[in-house]
Amino acid sequence: PGTKNLDKNTKMSKPTLYVMSGSPWAWPVQLYLLERGIEVETKLLSGSKGDTKKKEFLAINPRGKVPTLVDGDITVYDSRGIFQYLNDKYSKDNTLLPKTLKERAQVYTRKNDIISNLDFHRFYIAAFKTKKENWDKALIKKHYEALVAQMNYIEERITETDGDYLVGNTLTVADIAVFPYVALLKRLGYDVTQHKCLNKWNNLVEERKSVKASWPPHWTENKPSYPLKKVIDFLKE
Repeated sequence: PGTKNLDKNTKMSKPTLYVMSGSPWAWPVQLYLLERGIEVETKLLSGSKGDTKKKEFLAINPRGKVPTLVDGDITVYDSRGIFQYLNDKYSKDNTLLPKTLKERAQVYTRKNDIISNLDFHRFYIAAFKTKKENWDKALIKKHYEALVAQMNYIEERITETDGDYLVGNTLTVADIAVFPYVALLKRLGYDVTQHKCLNKWNNLVEERKSVKASWPPHWTENKPSYPLKKVIDFLKE
């Protein structure tokens, strides 16, 4: 699968993708590859074991982050860079991008607009990577409210579109880039059902074969503890 996308002068080689389970940065690339039928060797790294900080990985990506794609003598990291590289290499029959320039512009704008303004990382660090005794209520409140505002923003954008996806009535790179963030928030305990269109969109994407095939292993193995509830209770104190 996926070899039909290769240009005649492209060598038949299987790229290697480095990911971590449930990473909202790496998961979109996995979805992209599965949706397009592009075969890769996926290497699952462990953050708790410090895999991304080991010499072997830092030699590949000095930032020590996922996703990282190695394709022969080419190394690409950062999901945006990987998307661009894959779009260039596998340019034929790209069902995740519309055919017209105007429609593609809409997809690029929607994807980059939402991802660039999601305050997820700052909130995650303040609430889940900081010990409770060191929680800064004002800081957490600021980032959480910004996160909720972005969920409302996505809801509005879906309401404006002609279909059930972020742009129109077909799945695009915008959907697969945004979905992992919403899925992770839901996993943490965010009530997605309070947003009618966003919830419908989330359920629609969640049912895709690519999502089920790449569902984070540790999510399957462990039941969610919904830690977001503790954070919200703290903000109400």
